[in-house]
Amino acid sequence: LINRDYEESITDFEYLEKRAKSKDIQFLSSIEIIDLNILNNNIDKILIDKIQTYKRKYKNDEYQALLDLKLNLIYFYNKDFEAVSKNLKNKLKEISKESPYYNDYLDGMMLLMLFNNNYDELSILSDAFLSMAQGNIDIALKILADLKESKNQVASNLSSYYRSYIYTYNANYELAIQEMKLIDGDDVFSQLSKLLLAEINDYITDDVNQAIDIYLYFLENYESSIYYEDIRLRLRELIG
Repeated sequence: LINRDYEESITDFEYLEKRAKSKDIQFLSSIEIIDLNILNNNIDKILIDKIQTYKRKYKNDEYQALLDLKLNLIYFYNKDFEAVSKNLKNKLKEISKESPYYNDYLDGMMLLMLFNNNYDELSILSDAFLSMAQGNIDIALKILADLKESKNQVASNLSSYYRSYIYTYNANYELAIQEMKLIDGDDVFSQLSKLLLAEINDYITDDVNQAIDIYLYFLENYESSIYYEDIRLRLRELIG
C-alpha cells in the first residue's frame, strides 16, 4: 500500500531529479525513485517506461549500466525471463570488463544458465528476491525453503546459501551455519557458502584457526575460483 512517507519521498527525489544542479545528484535521485517504487511494489510498465526515460537522459556509460541493471531487475520481478536473457546478452557484448557492474551482468547470466530455463523455479526465485528487496525477510525465507526441495542441486544449494546469508545479516549465526551444512557438491553456491562460513569465523566469532582451515581448503580445491586471489591475500594476513 502507498503511504504518505513513500509519496513524500518520491516527490522529494523527483524534484531533485529535475532541478538539482549536479548531474550526479539528478542521476542518483532517479535511482532512489526506482528503488522506492520497487520497495512499494510498483514494478509495472509505468516504472519500465520511467527507466527508459532515464536511459535517454543519462548517457554516461556507468549511468547506462546501472539503469540497465535496474531494468533487468524489473523484468526479473515480473517473471519476463526472455527479456532478462536478451538484455543480459546484449549488455555483456557492449559493457567494458572494467565496469564496476560487469560482474553483476555476468552473475545474472550465470543464474539463468544454472536454472537451465526452468521458469517455474525461476519464478519462485523471483518472488524470493522481490521479498528480500522489499524487506519481507520471513516471506523470503519461506519461499526459499520451497526452492530447497528442487531436484536441481544448484537451485537447492542456492536456496540454502541465500537463507544462510539472510540469517547472517540478521546475526542469527547458528541458523546460518546449520543452513550451510545442508549444501552439497562443488557448484558456485557451495563455494560461496564455504566463504561465508570462513568469514563468519574470521570476522564475527573470531575463530581464526577455523577460518584458516576453510581458506586453505578453498585454495586447495578451487584454484580457478574468481575469489582465489582475495582469499590468498587474506590468508597471508592471518598467517603472517
